Amino acid sequence: MAESRQRRVLTLGRRRHRLFAVGSIVLSLAAAAYLVTATNIVESSGRGAYASLAIPAALGVVALSTRRRTVVLTCAVLLSGYCLLALLSVGVFFVPAAVVLIVGAILGCLDKSSQS
Repeated sequence: MAESRQRRVLTLGRRRHRLFAVGSIVLSLAAAAYLVTATNIVESSGRGAYASLAIPAALGVVALSTRRRTVVLTCAVLLSGYCLLALLSVGVFFVPAAVVLIVGAILGCLDKSSQS
């Protein structure tokens, strides 16, 4: 009985990590869609703006597709760095996605450390 309860708690921890990664992807795509439609970023910066706007969503997809906490933490740090580097232009729109991914990475590490 206790073993099945512990298994459910561990499964919930993994799902919670994935929910935060999905939340980061959704927030990144929402920010990119806003920047493409409401601003003239593509007209002013050219087609290269699409690649720049896809970076945060790609980091969220990488964090979602892996189970290794070092990769998830690396994605969170890279997304935070992207937000800081682009803070005066588009970075501020991706800060919520970075915060969600950081929280998910921290909770994922706490879940992993509580298993030991």
